[in-house]
Amino acid sequence: MRHQKLIARRGATTRDDLTLVLSCALAARVLVPIVALVAYGGDDYFQRSDSIGYLRLASQLADCARFGSSEEAEIVRTPGYPLFMTLGLLVDRPVAVTIALQILLGALSSCGVYMLARSLADITAGTDSRTVALGAGLFHALDPLSAVHSSLLLSETLFTTLLILHLQLMVRYYQSGALRYANQSALALAAGTLVRPASYYWPFIVAALLLFIRPVPWLVRPPVARVGPALLFLLISIGPPVLWQARNLVQAGYSGYSAIRETNLYSYIGASMEARSTGEPWTTVRARRNDRLNLLEKEHRWTRAERYGYMRRDAMLLIAERPVTYLTVHAAAILETLAPTFSNYVLLYDPDFAGLRLIRRLMGGHYPPPGEFLTALPTYLLVGLACMGQYLLALIGLRRILPTRNGGLILVLAATTYFLLIAGGAAEASSDRFRHPVMPIICLLAGFGASQVWTNRTATQPPASTSA
Repeated sequence: MRHQKLIARRGATTRDDLTLVLSCALAARVLVPIVALVAYGGDDYFQRSDSIGYLRLASQLADCARFGSSEEAEIVRTPGYPLFMTLGLLVDRPVAVTIALQILLGALSSCGVYMLARSLADITAGTDSRTVALGAGLFHALDPLSAVHSSLLLSETLFTTLLILHLQLMVRYYQSGALRYANQSALALAAGTLVRPASYYWPFIVAALLLFIRPVPWLVRPPVARVGPALLFLLISIGPPVLWQARNLVQAGYSGYSAIRETNLYSYIGASMEARSTGEPWTTVRARRNDRLNLLEKEHRWTRAERYGYMRRDAMLLIAERPVTYLTVHAAAILETLAPTFSNYVLLYDPDFAGLRLIRRLMGGHYPPPGEFLTALPTYLLVGLACMGQYLLALIGLRRILPTRNGGLILVLAATTYFLLIAGGAAEASSDRFRHPVMPIICLLAGFGASQVWTNRTATQPPASTSA
């Protein structure tokens, strides 16, 4: 009877917490398009350079069920996000409907972070799971990066929502041993990979964890019994991407999953490495490399597949020749991804803001005009403090959970490492945008850190004095 009362009480507090997290997340995300519409008077804020390509592909899907033009199949973008955008095209409101759906997904993602944090905190000794979960959920609900990206026509919000769902279901598998959770998680991951190619290699890491880590510590099974779940997860999670890869081969002769890989290697990694050697701006080097590529393409009459094959070989040879330079470029790109950038936030109320990143301006000796700097100063402070505060608490939370040996926690930490490493693949083009899939885990760790700080604070307070 007492156990049933405790379960009912926990259910009530969870509902109250989720209501609070959902309300804060919706408020933070709805505010962005309202401010943008007042400042711009139209849709200009919501679209970035990639948005036009996504809208074009969505229109082709809606009009003629073709992914690409009638002349050539699209092999750079994957179909998940354009397919998502077709929902808005059905009512001839692609921007408004897509942003509305992303706001809802972003708010639900904050609830997903709450549930994920609570599940992981339940298995961490000496931790108040409700405090951890509420902190994690609110951190994500009010996270500036997650809030502003819900109103941009970019694939980050949809991808991150599917990633959170994937991690949630995998943690449930590690807690219960029920195979259905692992299979459902594989489906969510497959859908995420169709949205963004960044998770293409992640299924192999998850399958390795399934092989070597028991789902339930007290559930004794021979190692061979874990082979089946790992193989089934791998088959489900990579099945749709492999089919898409086969489509690329049949329709374009391109054997890869997405040609964005070759673009990043040749135009960004390669250009950044050459720029470090010559001392030139990387944009100058990139333009020169692309001009050379175009000349070779005309000279040899390459197909698109041959063009991308050359780009891949050229970049890999350069990396093999200068591995230290490559590691330096990749590490710098990861740090750039983690740095708070401010242009998306300042542009909300100042459409004429130059948009260059403050850190790069200061390091390059190009200081913003005093008037522009003063206008943006409140945003610099708020966004910078929010970002640094999350990181500091996440480091405290990481220290708190590292001693815990649990499959779910290992999975989450492995995901953090994987997606940060992948984010470095854009080299000089890296920005906070590529940190977006890691933000739920940073917020989760920050929830652990905030709980630890609160526990230490209350433990050091002297007991209240009592009077006779």
